[in-house]
Amino acid sequence: MKRSRVTIWMGLILAAAVLITSSPALAKGKVNVNTASKRRLERLPGVGNEIATVIVNYRRVNGPFRSIDELKDVPGIGEGRFETLKEVVVVGAPFEKII
Repeated sequence: MKRSRVTIWMGLILAAAVLITSSPALAKGKVNVNTASKRRLERLPGVGNEIATVIVNYRRVNGPFRSIDELKDVPGIGEGRFETLKEVVVVGAPFEKII
C-alpha cells in the first residue's frame, strides 16, 4: 500500500508537534516569546497591552529572540520587569525543523 506525500507530511508535522509540546520548558508552563501572540504576552506578569505590542513589534523588526536576556533590549523592559519575566518565559525556535 502506497502512502501519499500528504500522509507522510501530516505524520511528520504531528511528530514535530508532539516533540515541541513535550519539551521540558513548555511542560513547566513557560511561554515562548518567539511564538506567543500579543494576547498571550499581555497575560504575562508585568506585561499589558502596550508592552506586548512593543515585544511583538521588536520581534518583527529584529527577528526571533536568541536568549531571554535579549528582552532587556525591548523598550519598556527594565531590570525589574525582566526579573519577573525570566521566570515565566522561554526562548524557543519560531518553528522546529524535523531532521
